[in-house]
Amino acid sequence: MIEAGLRARGLAAQRLFYIAERALHHFQPGGQLFPGLDEPLLFLEETLPLMPAPARQVLPVEDSVWIGTHVRDGRDVHFSFSKGFDPSVPPPPHATTLILGEPGAGKTTLLRWIMLQRLLQGRTVISIDPEGENNRLCEAVGGRVIPAGVPEDKDTCLMHPLQANDPAEMLLAVRFLVASLAGESVLSPGVQAALHEAVKRRWERRPGAMSIADLVETLGTVNAVDAAVPMALLRPYMRGGLWEGFFDRPNALLSPDFPSGVWWNFDLSSLREENRAIVHSVLAWFLYHAVTIGKRSMDIFIDEGWRLLRSGPFADLLDELGRRARKRGVGVTLITHLPADLMKNPTSLSLASTAFIGRLSPDEAFAFFRSLGVPESEARRNAETVSRLPPRVFLAAPSGGRGALFPVMVTIPPVWLEFWKKLGAMGVLR
Repeated sequence: MIEAGLRARGLAAQRLFYIAERALHHFQPGGQLFPGLDEPLLFLEETLPLMPAPARQVLPVEDSVWIGTHVRDGRDVHFSFSKGFDPSVPPPPHATTLILGEPGAGKTTLLRWIMLQRLLQGRTVISIDPEGENNRLCEAVGGRVIPAGVPEDKDTCLMHPLQANDPAEMLLAVRFLVASLAGESVLSPGVQAALHEAVKRRWERRPGAMSIADLVETLGTVNAVDAAVPMALLRPYMRGGLWEGFFDRPNALLSPDFPSGVWWNFDLSSLREENRAIVHSVLAWFLYHAVTIGKRSMDIFIDEGWRLLRSGPFADLLDELGRRARKRGVGVTLITHLPADLMKNPTSLSLASTAFIGRLSPDEAFAFFRSLGVPESEARRNAETVSRLPPRVFLAAPSGGRGALFPVMVTIPPVWLEFWKKLGAMGVLR
């Protein structure tokens, strides 16, 4: 009967003799276990509940990180930026991983858990940290915290954003810089034409990287009324301006070639809100540039991703970054509590990315699942499930619909929890 029951459940029938009471031999070697009593019997109805539910074993690959346990099956859940959740299916078409959830869902816990494991694998870890939440943890593991403000050295700026290998790439860099300063609406056809002409003239005269002052000077030679708009926006950031320390000094603090095996945390907490949005955007462009021309694999983690998703050019940038990153062994993780921003952009970002979906309101969750192509009835069921998730439990969505959604509990070993507690970082356990 037991064999028939096992075969009906898709298991290979084997004869297993398991008598839990024989464990008493460890305490009472030899002799009778129960003198004067009949040996206990287990019937089929009593045996089956003791066996785990049938589940296909999914083994980790070389670059996998351990996320936690499957809520229903109890098995370990591993995740790989290159292979996704299951190495037996086609790899994800996109290197971007989304972590969604309202405040308190455990997004920061999951983010740090992935970052630390990747760091232990010898990877270069780059994180954009708008609130400076990761500073103490970064320093404790030998990482470097970079205050994303103006360096004290008068000859050193934060970074040089206008770097490219060809004029087309330089035009993209100029457009992204101007859009980060004043928003997408400033890129009118006239302004874009003026920027195109300025980049073309500069490249013909002197190819290669240029400073903000070089761009402003070249824009001044363009005979177009619209050239005055980007010139006015760029002047405070050019050499001699009040904010030259961000982008226009002889030396730059950041280079696209990061050393391997080090965590670089860019702390934006010291910036005013207007400058924080600008530096956040330009850093995203800088990392895109590092991925496209750099020779070293790295993992990029961008917190408060809504700052980029609300701008058309930068949403496109993230989409392109994910595509290029996959071919270069780079993983990109984006965190946001506003999934609606993903659906407003006509990109394949939400469809192609692996997602960890934490607790959200039913309406937000339903709209997001529908954007993934999930049928309406199933989307409503998933939305109700997501709205009731406890902290640190996420619904894992394989990229591009490669597999069914499943719940996973983020499990942090006690030794790590104690380590975070000593650092005063227990705020991550939300």
